[in-house]
Amino acid sequence: VGQGTGRRSLLIDLEGHGREALFEEVDVARTVGWFTALYPVRLELETDNWETLKRVKEHLRAIPQRGLGYGLLKYLHANPEMRARLQQGAAAEVNFNYLGQFDQSISGASLFRLASESSGEVYSPLARRSYLVEINGIVVRGQLQLGWTYSEQLHKRETIERLAAGLMTALRSLIQHCLTQKTASFTPSDFAEFKWNQSHLDEITASIDKAAQL
Repeated sequence: VGQGTGRRSLLIDLEGHGREALFEEVDVARTVGWFTALYPVRLELETDNWETLKRVKEHLRAIPQRGLGYGLLKYLHANPEMRARLQQGAAAEVNFNYLGQFDQSISGASLFRLASESSGEVYSPLARRSYLVEINGIVVRGQLQLGWTYSEQLHKRETIERLAAGLMTALRSLIQHCLTQKTASFTPSDFAEFKWNQSHLDEITASIDKAAQL
């Protein structure tokens, strides 16, 4: 998006199924379906993909309870002014939903299989859209698939294909970068219990690498 528009930041809505084990006293094992959690995140573009990835990783991990509290504040907060402020805030134009690794959910011993046939249209052509672009990610048969949903009244197919191609280029760049690294690269949230910042972590890992070479 940054390459296509020249913008250095992007407000998106992240969507989750809301079934994470967030509270010890809540057991959703006997329920069916999703408790959809939808919350906004502003992403900032760094000078390169690697730095952007690390910044986004830290940003997302810092969000309390994977954004579950945002909807509670927006619709159920006791203070009407707080509800109004959140409901009148800037609206994201992009929605991103990572559905997870379906290969892990449906094992070889399962009675169910993923159908190869199309399930048909998810939205009515007459439906009012909430986002300019929706991106749904899923891992099936060991491969990441990303589906892009958009309105032909607003975007040309070539525009969305260009965005998707840019995303693939960025992913391949990150994969290649990781493959060329001799040591793992960590960020502070990987060791959250120690309260290290990035400079402390870089010093520690550099010392370890130096000791390993002796």
